[in-house]
Amino acid sequence: LRPWAPPKVGTVLFMPWYDGGGEWGGSAFDPNTNHLIVNANDVAGILNLTEVPVGFSRYGTYAIHCGRCHGLKLEGTDMAGPLLGVGERLEREEMRRIIREGSGRMEGFDHLNRVELGAIEAYILDPEPEEDEPRGEVAYVLGGYVYLRDHENLPGNSPPWGTLNSIDLASGEIAWKVPFGDYPSHPGLGFGAVNYGGPVVTASGLIFIGATPDEMFRAYDTRNGEILWETKLSAAGYATPAVYSVDGKQYVVIAAGGGRTGGPSGGEYIAFSLPE
Repeated sequence: LRPWAPPKVGTVLFMPWYDGGGEWGGSAFDPNTNHLIVNANDVAGILNLTEVPVGFSRYGTYAIHCGRCHGLKLEGTDMAGPLLGVGERLEREEMRRIIREGSGRMEGFDHLNRVELGAIEAYILDPEPEEDEPRGEVAYVLGGYVYLRDHENLPGNSPPWGTLNSIDLASGEIAWKVPFGDYPSHPGLGFGAVNYGGPVVTASGLIFIGATPDEMFRAYDTRNGEILWETKLSAAGYATPAVYSVDGKQYVVIAAGGGRTGGPSGGEYIAFSLPE
């Protein structure tokens, strides 16, 4: 095994990234085959630490609480969008409310005092890092959540970047593994895509899963990973489906919320009936 290398100031490539392997969507168990169905990511990322001054400063307060998601220079990361020019897009009071209470999946900072909240607001509206450069004793913060990307804005490591896997729980071996999903900007590559959300398995041997940025909802054969059916959602289904029954008829439903990887957001639950 390779020894663990701690992060350092500057740029370090590491793989898999924070979102590597199986994700928060979970896995699904197929009792008919004794296999565990897991969707996974395999992409490289950029890890860097940056120095911030010990003690109070506008830059330091912003960097500690906001920089890892929105970028230390307000430029945005793969986790959240840029804040450059946000003062021209939002009223001052609305921006204060979002910082304090949060918005969408952004956590709020109501635990910060008025001075700290004001420091974040001031830095976002008028970033002047040269005045806030660390002097003397420093602490370290994460420089942002950033994928390694190539010139086409695709993951910079070798594919597949997203896979759907069937693991034989008796042997621990991977029974089958297929590329999972596509990027909307490069459809049909067959290299897989970074995915968020999990699968469900039905008694009839179907795997239902959304999770991909191409906004597709798919059904796979549990025996071999073959795609049996797919349809386009109104937004990416970054969620785990649910299977339920009404009056003896079976349905599968998924939340089409989108948004996470920079695509359009949605707000629908979409249900499909399963064949008799």
